[in-house]
Amino acid sequence: MRRREIERELDGLEARREPVRLAIEERRNAAGLAAGERDRAAAALKDAALAHQESYSRLASLDAAVEAARGDLYTATSASTALQHAVESAGTARERVLQALRQLEGEEADLDVERSRAETERQSADRRLLAAREALEAAGSVRQAREAELAAARAGHEQRTSELRSREQALAALGARLASLQELEAARPATPTPPAWC
Repeated sequence: MRRREIERELDGLEARREPVRLAIEERRNAAGLAAGERDRAAAALKDAALAHQESYSRLASLDAAVEAARGDLYTATSASTALQHAVESAGTARERVLQALRQLEGEEADLDVERSRAETERQSADRRLLAAREALEAAGSVRQAREAELAAARAGHEQRTSELRSREQALAALGARLASLQELEAARPATPTPPAWC
């Protein structure tokens, strides 16, 4: 009688042994898959962090370029203003010389020397006026070029800022995914220890 009871008990244990083994194997496989997915998420997070750092460096370079272009634009604007004042001053001087010539036209016999001097001053004023106008035109071209460079730099800055934001969002999503996988792995019950008879 005792022997039959022991045999029935052994048969029951043997019947439960295979489901337990299968459950343990399934948990081991699930743990392996989770570990692989965790490693892939960690690698993706690392790549995203590197891309984020590279975008940040490019953005800093663009910021420096924008500041340099802004400085050049300010310099060109100051030069243009100074040349404009020079043009106005030369125009005023020319008007004074012309007025002096009109006053001297009735005194040609006695004022030939003064007329010659005034004419020389007028020609010099004309040359200064022409030079000032040419310089003003050149400064205008430089200013337009600097404004175009500043616009291009701003566009690049905005594009890099948009890319940086997108990469930051992707980085945050990957970080959240990694944290979720780690939480799932931590929450998964430990694999039970098989009985000694396994």
